[in-house]
Amino acid sequence: MSRLLLRLRADGGSEWLDADGVVHAGWPAPRREDRVLVLVPAPAVLLLDLAPPAGNERQWAQALPFLIEEQLVAPIESQHVAWARSHDGTRLCVAVVARAQLDDWLAQLREAGIEPDALSSEALALPWQPPRPALLVDGGQCVLRRAEAGALAGEGDEIAALAALDASLADVETWLVGDSRSPVPAQTSHVVTHALQAFAAQATVPQPNLLQGAYAPRRRTDGLVRRWRRAAVLAAAALLLAGLHPLLDRHKLATRVAAQRAEMAQLYRRAVPSAGAVEDPARQLQAALAARGLGPGDGVLGLLTRLAPALAADAGLSLESLEYRERRLELVVQAGSVADLDALRQRLARAGLSAEIAGTTPGSRGVQGRLRLGAAP
Repeated sequence: MSRLLLRLRADGGSEWLDADGVVHAGWPAPRREDRVLVLVPAPAVLLLDLAPPAGNERQWAQALPFLIEEQLVAPIESQHVAWARSHDGTRLCVAVVARAQLDDWLAQLREAGIEPDALSSEALALPWQPPRPALLVDGGQCVLRRAEAGALAGEGDEIAALAALDASLADVETWLVGDSRSPVPAQTSHVVTHALQAFAAQATVPQPNLLQGAYAPRRRTDGLVRRWRRAAVLAAAALLLAGLHPLLDRHKLATRVAAQRAEMAQLYRRAVPSAGAVEDPARQLQAALAARGLGPGDGVLGLLTRLAPALAADAGLSLESLEYRERRLELVVQAGSVADLDALRQRLARAGLSAEIAGTTPGSRGVQGRLRLGAAP
């Protein structure tokens, strides 16, 4: 599987690197076997280095948004949090980006027909060998990587001012784009014609990958596999019916239907002792159940029947659990945001259900919501 490196620029443009190391403006046409790695502007992604909290990895994902909340200017509900273990496994590398920005990047990519496998800050793609910092200089803009999850993006004079205060920046490995000049003295320098060529020098995929939780990458083969599986099932069913058809005994089938109708008539008479003639037992039994508030639309099957299309309308929703008691359905749904949960509630209301959001819990995968459903009064 080959790697396709694509960069989204801060000015809204895009560029990509081909197998020969040539940079092209615009959008590539990925092959099915390509692994698409997308780099996004460093200033848009906040990088943090944290000690692992107590618990397992699932609990970490739930706890991280609360641990970093005080370090953010924007509300945590509007941010997407991704993380990965450090290379030595002792720390957590955390990346934070605004959900609106991430949604915009993904919309641009999908409009171009691209489903990325990984999406990371360009700062994490800059080759870095600890403890020496790495500096990319592209015209007047710089990206300084000082640690596995520590980076700074700014102009050359800002980096120079920082170097005057920090002795660790006395030995910097620089990557100079074109005729760019380093704002700090460098022990080792590399000259490239384009920043993407510097990012391509790192063999490993930058971590953390922002495509986690509700933003987990869509596999380009999933739709094809599902279509082939559906076609195979339909073909098998057709062959089975074709083989069974000559063996069907019409007389036995008619006898079976008559026996079932007789059994339904007996059930109806037990449910409604005062009933007279039974002409259509199925319809009459359904009417009798409905009269007692036990119609098919009011039970768990009726609730699930109306719940299913409302959930399926948003591919970003996943049902975690459900429980039916006292003629009400309680479910836990994983969503990208509280707005997605409210949109689900509105769809359920339009489907004739009484729906309320009983609580929400933010996490790295988005928001986990608890909903209560019942038949509308």
